[in-house]
Amino acid sequence: MLRYFVERGLVPGDAPGHSFYDVLRRARLMQADVVLCALRINSTSSLALAEKLVGKRIHVCPPMLIRWTSPVKATRRSGDDRVVTHVRKPRSTEKGRTRLLSASMYDRMARAQTGMTVSTLLARGLRRRDIRIAVKRGYLRIA
Repeated sequence: MLRYFVERGLVPGDAPGHSFYDVLRRARLMQADVVLCALRINSTSSLALAEKLVGKRIHVCPPMLIRWTSPVKATRRSGDDRVVTHVRKPRSTEKGRTRLLSASMYDRMARAQTGMTVSTLLARGLRRRDIRIAVKRGYLRIA
């Protein structure tokens, strides 16, 4: 609807067959909605329409936010802020060795999920020794 008004240069009261505000009411829009849409189109005709709807001149200012010129560098995490990037379930036989999966360490390892921090793992009941063994055996990857 707004694009129709902008392309034809129509102003309030010039809508064919109905007044502009009747059209807005049928579309369940308010005058402010149309002004914001006209400003987002960002053309001279839409700016003129927005100025006619508001009744005052609209000044276009330069953007306030500075565009990033370089990508944001990832911060290196250390200690308990490190994040689990991969979780693999242990198998009963790995590299020719038999693992006892009924041990309590493997029950605690089942609580680990991707995206958790080391502090979250510790809060869920894992021990530092469990995390160290899991990283060594390849069950967890931490970055």
